[in-house]
Amino acid sequence: MLATLRRHLTYANIVSSICLFVLMGGTAYAATRIGSAQIVNNSVQSRDIRNNTVRSRDIRNGTIFSRDVKNGQLLAEDFRPGQLPAGAPGSTGPQGPKGDTGAKGAQGPKGDTGAIGAQGPKGDTGATGPTASTGATGATGATGPTGPTGSSGVSGYEVKTATSSNTFSGGPGSSSSNISASCSSGKSVIGGGAETNNNHVVVRQSAPNGNTGWLGSFSSITNGAGATNLTVYAICANVS
Repeated sequence: MLATLRRHLTYANIVSSICLFVLMGGTAYAATRIGSAQIVNNSVQSRDIRNNTVRSRDIRNGTIFSRDVKNGQLLAEDFRPGQLPAGAPGSTGPQGPKGDTGAKGAQGPKGDTGAIGAQGPKGDTGATGPTASTGATGATGATGPTGPTGSSGVSGYEVKTATSSNTFSGGPGSSSSNISASCSSGKSVIGGGAETNNNHVVVRQSAPNGNTGWLGSFSSITNGAGATNLTVYAICANVS
């Protein structure tokens, strides 16, 4: 960079012997060396120096300043890297084309087991499986002990009947009649019933009469129902 600076200088101080001759009346040659003391300041111009004859060793260090260099003469290539301050960042350029897909990377390590998820809904009931074959019949078990003797139960069954011929002359419900059929001595009633042959007379009650008979109650449902046959049955038996 220093050599480039010196090519663009306006020379004010020259510290070496430059010439061996001076004009001494005609074509005489100088008999002695001319030093810097014999040269008047600012008297040597650029045109007085042959191109490429002044070298870096001819210039004293620290004698060339910014004012000695003409503006616009130095280029970026005349400076060492890092001597010039960086300029402001330029605007972002357009996005470049998409690069090729890179090679598949190696598989990473197995991750930690995740938390247990919520229980899912109950599944549908499966189809019924096939019926298994019937197994062999087991051996007959031992006969159990004889149980206690039970009661004698019902015996001496009989039906006792009581009949009556009545005339119903009153209005509905005002004319009635009761008939009872009784069991033989020592037997109990276990059922019974009552009936009439007249559609205008109805059975109002048919129920046991104590433990030894059956009672039937009848009444008319119209005026003057007339003569009617009434029958009551008692079902009796010996009950232990």
